[in-house]
Amino acid sequence: MPHKWRSAPIADGAVHRQQHQPAPPPPPQWANNGWPPPREDKQSTLSRYWTNEKTAKDQGRGGLASGAAGGTSVGGARHLPSNYHQLKRVCRDRGLLFDDPDFPSTTRSLYANKKPANLGGPITWLRPHDICQRPTFIANGASRFDVEQGELGDPWLLAAISSLTLTPRFLDRVVPPDQTFDLHYCGLFRFRFWHFGDWVEVVIDDKLPTVRGKLVYLHSSDPQEFWAALLEKAYAKLYGNYENLHAGFTTKALQDLTGGIVQSFCLSQQDKFLTYQVLNSAVPRSTLLIASISFGEKESSSSAGGKQPRALRLRNGLMSQTAYSVTGLARVRSSNRGEVPLVRLRNPWGRGEWSGPWSERSWEWDSLSERDKELLSVRVRNEGEFWMSFEDFSKQFTHLDLVHIGPDDWMNEPALHSKKPWRAVLARRRWRAGYNAGGGPHYLETTAMNPQFFVQIPRTAATSSKCHVVVSVTQHYETRDGLLVLGKQKKMGAGGCASGAGSGAGSAINRAMHAIGFAVYEVPPNVNRLTAHFVAEQKPLDVTNHSVAREVVTFFTLPPGDYVVVPQTGIAHCEGKFLLRIFTDEHSNIWEVNEDNMIFRNVAAEGFEDGFKHPEVRSSFSKLAVKYPTEIDAAILMKILKNYNCFRSTANSVDLARPVSVSSNVGSPSGCCANVPCFNSLMFSEKPPSLELCKSLIMLRDFNISGKINLIDVPALLHTLHFWRVAFSKYDRAHGGKTSSYNLRPILWESGLTVSNKVLECLVLRFAKNRVLTAEAFVMALVRLHLAHERYLSIDSKMKGSPLSLEEMILMTIYS
Repeated sequence: MPHKWRSAPIADGAVHRQQHQPAPPPPPQWANNGWPPPREDKQSTLSRYWTNEKTAKDQGRGGLASGAAGGTSVGGARHLPSNYHQLKRVCRDRGLLFDDPDFPSTTRSLYANKKPANLGGPITWLRPHDICQRPTFIANGASRFDVEQGELGDPWLLAAISSLTLTPRFLDRVVPPDQTFDLHYCGLFRFRFWHFGDWVEVVIDDKLPTVRGKLVYLHSSDPQEFWAALLEKAYAKLYGNYENLHAGFTTKALQDLTGGIVQSFCLSQQDKFLTYQVLNSAVPRSTLLIASISFGEKESSSSAGGKQPRALRLRNGLMSQTAYSVTGLARVRSSNRGEVPLVRLRNPWGRGEWSGPWSERSWEWDSLSERDKELLSVRVRNEGEFWMSFEDFSKQFTHLDLVHIGPDDWMNEPALHSKKPWRAVLARRRWRAGYNAGGGPHYLETTAMNPQFFVQIPRTAATSSKCHVVVSVTQHYETRDGLLVLGKQKKMGAGGCASGAGSGAGSAINRAMHAIGFAVYEVPPNVNRLTAHFVAEQKPLDVTNHSVAREVVTFFTLPPGDYVVVPQTGIAHCEGKFLLRIFTDEHSNIWEVNEDNMIFRNVAAEGFEDGFKHPEVRSSFSKLAVKYPTEIDAAILMKILKNYNCFRSTANSVDLARPVSVSSNVGSPSGCCANVPCFNSLMFSEKPPSLELCKSLIMLRDFNISGKINLIDVPALLHTLHFWRVAFSKYDRAHGGKTSSYNLRPILWESGLTVSNKVLECLVLRFAKNRVLTAEAFVMALVRLHLAHERYLSIDSKMKGSPLSLEEMILMTIYS
């Protein structure tokens, strides 16, 4: 069982090219429960960014996520441009001050439900030049982190901003410092926030809510500095209005400002030993640790007039509603207390230091040697930094937030270079009903159909004992109308998917939120893909608590070995996009479980070559030759399939119209499988063959595109249909000619083919309906796959290297 600490979703990349000749059939005994071997290009579908090994070439390739028109990407996070420069140019050319039509200076931008408390006057929107004579964006020589909450300001955003005091370049990314009220001023400002893997730019005007000429929301201590007030306005625009920010959490604001993976712990409900392990593992790594004191919802809501909870100085010197950064750990041996673990913290405001044991002037330091005092720097150089015992830390602080920083951001922030960087891999994917939305581990028949990601931790000197791993699954979320800020579970609709429209301006764009999570399976060396049989026999090593949240995270340790991470929704058949991020602190190999597009047994070719070796087939063909012309079209083929229900073998008079046992050895020259069965037994249905199906079957041998085939090809066609029918029958439990579309991958394997994840998704979209795959639709899919392979090999041989990949050819053939 992995050691874990749990809190209360890769662009589609290149695909391994198919070789000129299909691979030979696999040996009869296959490991991995009968599945094909893994892809050779294991890392082709993942976006990865490593840090130290990154070269100039990797810098332009390794961090790219799914591209967006006009956007750039670094470290897997796209930077989506806005119309900031265009708006600024228009305002300057016309001599106008920008007035934001999307976030107007009205009550709609302040609240949607609850009107703010009476502040002694009406709220008036004023520009900074109307508030003071000489406004500045960032005051020279002033601390950018000296920010006050104001009467109605968001305490969660304030705490998140203050936590960035150790990483100022992160704040520069959110608050571009090249903005001013002097040169080229036009009342327009921009800010950036992380949203589902993208850095989105939000543009606003500089009208701010005031009462009697004073700012009532977040603002700087310097009355002439306005970056903080404008930042909060941009954040309010991102989430719909100011009111939606008040029900937020520090964890969401931390992620929006840093783009990191955020975990939150309630220390009052956490075992102390586990808390210390979290600190001990996270402090030396590229992880920000934020500790805070919150009195809970009752105390927060009891403030007069419904105002936001404010920071209070406690008797021990600490401040509530304040983000303290954990900056170090130490163990000291006191002459009277034995070994004592210590925690070093820093308050960015330079006030609110601990006054209890092990504070700067406490008598506990007298029991230490001069050398220990010097090593621990009792009189810490940074203002607001102090030591306290771990025992007091776990008692006094109520919450601990971990922000795991990716390697690209680690490289861009010199303040983090003393910490060990993470290696990171990310994947952008989606769950689709009928294809890979298989639900949690208790859905034994479908959970193995979820997306799977293989994590291989090799046994080296560095990882001989353990490897720290962070796994995060983030589902796609909307910010408008505060859907995610509220953190409340919407009413559950059919299938357990969250539904229901919210109130306010942005309710029309809200999307259903699902209970999400992931499972981690340890697999033997010969298993490359989880199957329904495997998950039924083996329990997962770890399963997160599926919760309706935008992100689910687990931080744990794994010994060297092979593992499969399975992102999933708690309920099957729930659709949605997700972002999977996996951080490791040691070398590891991570790839998405996928297959090559390959035909390892071409039954159609075998049938056409060997069909006339058997007397039964020759006798059946003689009957056809008497009645039909030498060349037939789809209409005649449909008549043949309808009328010739019973071809009797002259050798043993076996009625070939009767159902064939699914346990028959397909391809053997003896028994029922050697004969030509009727169409109805082929398809397990009384429904006659459609003209469209017959046209598709004609295409298999219509090399001249004449719409006809030679009559001599019909027995081989029926032989191929029979082979496909037996493969389908293994997953048609009701014998009704239907099966779940989740079974398409194993049925294709039984039919002699493997397909990539993208091709399989396309097949489900094209040929399944309401998660059901009919036998006729399955045959249509097989025909398209065989045709795509033939066309690709033909083009590739003629052009000596096709500009298209095999996967692209298959997608064009199927979805066109």
